[in-house]
Amino acid sequence: DRFYNELTRSIANAKDEIDEGVSKENYYESEWIRDLSPFQSGITREMMAQLETLGNKYQIINHTVYRSRRCTFPARCEGVDQFLIRLARLLDDTEFVLNDFDTPKLTKVARPLPLFSFSKKEGEYWDIVYPAWSFHKGGPAISLYPSGIGHWNETREALMKYSSSKPWPSRQSRGFFIGSRTNTQRDALVLLSRRFPSLADASFTKNQGYRGPQVRFC
Repeated sequence: DRFYNELTRSIANAKDEIDEGVSKENYYESEWIRDLSPFQSGITREMMAQLETLGNKYQIINHTVYRSRRCTFPARCEGVDQFLIRLARLLDDTEFVLNDFDTPKLTKVARPLPLFSFSKKEGEYWDIVYPAWSFHKGGPAISLYPSGIGHWNETREALMKYSSSKPWPSRQSRGFFIGSRTNTQRDALVLLSRRFPSLADASFTKNQGYRGPQVRFC
């Protein structure tokens, strides 16, 4: 099976490329420096105006968080809001636009603009990496977490507790994925799971979330 062979090769290549000597702190710092380097000469009002249709506009003024009223994914906005509210007292007045979709938007065939995004493909997009919203609200909605696998501080503890009760030799050597069908590339993984259930357990679900009241609108 061609897909299976390509997947096996990709896993093997990823293992070969692991650099154990690079710390997480150095990795993230290098990401910030690389993503922000196109804007060393400054960010103009014109740039910001071009961004407003590409995502949610955030402003922090006098340590209060403001966000544009439009929000495609309420749970994602609430997750971003939650962390900005906690950080606002430490931040100077600032303004930025955040793309709340899964995929980046600014390919390098266009001029660079300072758009923050949750993901990007290195070398192909200008988007600036931004922490994922899903550590507070949102994420895949499953029966155990009907509003999404959020509140990662709580979920992490539960996972660690359960993990310690299951020794590695007793676990299944099988891939796992559950999430929404936001990208057709995920279809192949689900089809692989159906064809080879001993290799992977993959299925689609839906995203759910709720609006939060703690942010003012600009």
